[in-house]
Formats: sequence, structure tokens, C-alpha cells
Amino acid sequence: MVVALPAIVDSFVAERESAGEMPAFYIGFGLYYLAITAFGIFVILSIGRARNWARIVYTVLTALSFIVVLGSLEESLLRPWYSWVSDFVTTVMDVAIVVLLYQPPASEWFRLRGRRPADPAV
Repeated sequence: MVVALPAIVDSFVAERESAGEMPAFYIGFGLYYLAITAFGIFVILSIGRARNWARIVYTVLTALSFIVVLGSLEESLLRPWYSWVSDFVTTVMDVAIVVLLYQPPASEWFRLRGRRPADPAV
């Protein structure tokens, strides 16, 4: 998530130039990225808790991100270098994570954790 910050800042600067000094823009932009970040953290923590649905959601979001990056490659290269490098590195890292999430040891970990007994009622 930290690697994506240069692209987010570049996006903010580009959008701010077209929005002017509208306070609603700053609030909306902040809330949008806050929601995206919170959801990302939630999915990552759920993967850490061996929730298979989170692994699937992460895979789908990575695939969509990959498609968007490929589809906007020409436009991305027109932005400052740090912005498109950030997009590229983030996408490569996400794809690597998805590959690792489906390796046999990871799949076994998800399978075993999914069979754990329910917590006793307190």
C-alpha cells in the first residue's frame, strides 16, 4: 500500500488542478482513499486469518487492477516517472502475492485453518 502512495499523490495533484479550490473535492478524495485503504487492510487481515473468501477477493481485485494497468499503459507513461513506476511495482507485487497465495503450502494452510473447531461459547 505504501508503494502506491506516489501514484495516489500524482492522481490527487492532477485532479486538484481540474477541480480548483472546491472543498468537496478534498473531502471526497480523502474519504475515497480512506475507504479503499480500510477495505484493503480488512482483506489483508482476513487473509492472515485464513479466510478463503479474502484470498478470492484479493485475486479478483488484483486481476481487475492488472487489466486497468494494461488498458491504460499508454496514458500512464505520460505521467511522471514515479507515478507509473509506482503503479507497475504495485501491480507486480500484487500478482506475486496472488501466486504465493495459491502455492500448495498456502492452500494447505487455508484448508487446515478452515477446519478448525468453532470457539467455545464463553
